[in-house]
Amino acid sequence: MPSITAIITTYRRPHTLEALVAAVRGQSAPPCQLWAWANEPWEDFSAALRRIEFDRLVCCSPNAFFHGRFALALLAPTEFVAVFDDDSVPGTDWFANCLQTMAATPGILGTAGLVLDDLGSAGPSYASRTMHGWQRPNDPAVEVDLVGQAWFLRTDWVKYLFAEPAVTGTNGEDIELAARAWRLAGIRSYCPPHPPRDQRRWGSTRGAELGLDQVAASVARPSHLAERERIVRTEIEAGWKPLCIRR
Repeated sequence: MPSITAIITTYRRPHTLEALVAAVRGQSAPPCQLWAWANEPWEDFSAALRRIEFDRLVCCSPNAFFHGRFALALLAPTEFVAVFDDDSVPGTDWFANCLQTMAATPGILGTAGLVLDDLGSAGPSYASRTMHGWQRPNDPAVEVDLVGQAWFLRTDWVKYLFAEPAVTGTNGEDIELAARAWRLAGIRSYCPPHPPRDQRRWGSTRGAELGLDQVAASVARPSHLAERERIVRTEIEAGWKPLCIRR
């Protein structure tokens, strides 16, 4: 069985912690290690985290935003690493689904797959995009420009995210990981099958419930979309070609 380190992220969603941990530990292809990256945990939340037997727990204050958990992923001793946002509670066969997809179409895998739309003279846009995965169930796997919410990739590939400085350091780790892996190593991104009638294979079974609450970055940070558009433009200028340009 291939070895997997799972890293869960926590940030102001203590009500999802037990369900996420149980879902990751209950995988039909279980991880060897379970780590946690906690951004700005307050006292009660820190205590709840300490009651769970993680193989590694990192509490970070002030908020390290989105890149920190991928820096932690560089230390994973396993062939694969899986990273979860705290609004992603996977089905029991998510890792098995990713391993099957990886065998057929090696790449960076995720439960929220995005394909940037072509706006003509304005070029590809993050604001205008087509979704795949739990938001728009797909079967079979589909190639996408980038993935998010629940990632699954070879541990060695994480290094491409940090091969160049972050554009903002507070946003866009998903864009930078996918774009840099593609332009530096030819690694593509895919959304594994998310059969509409089999949520056991989904990477996020509660995304619609949890993903748009008041702590979600897309809701809480007014600059979120503008920052992501800037990161897309920067990566394209550096040589990234989203699918609408390649096709």
